[in-house]
Amino acid sequence: MVVECAASADGAKGYRWVFPATVRNGELVGVYNQPNRVPSGHLVGRIGQDGSAHLTMTGRTGDPAYTINRAPGGSPIRYSVTAHFSGDSGSGTRNEQRSCSLAFSRS
Repeated sequence: MVVECAASADGAKGYRWVFPATVRNGELVGVYNQPNRVPSGHLVGRIGQDGSAHLTMTGRTGDPAYTINRAPGGSPIRYSVTAHFSGDSGSGTRNEQRSCSLAFSRS
C-alpha cells in the first residue's frame, strides 16, 4: 500500500510511505517501519461488506521538515482515514490536518 501526503500550508514537505498491509476476516493491518521507530506507522480498521472502511493511523513522526508545525522526530501521529475497497484495490483519504491519499492493491 501507499500513503502519499502533499506539502502542507505551513511549509512541511510532502512524503510517501510504501509498506505492506494484510486483510484477514475483514480487518486491515498495515505496518510502516518497526513500531516506535522514527518514523513509523500502524494502520488498522475493519472493511465493511459494502467495501467502506474507517481506518486509524498511529505512529511516530520522522524528520521535522516533513511534519506539520515542525513537530520533533518521534512525536505521536494519529489520524483517521475514510476508504473504499472493491475487487483487488482500494483508495482512501486522510480526514485531518493535511491532504493525504492512500492506495491499496492486492499482489
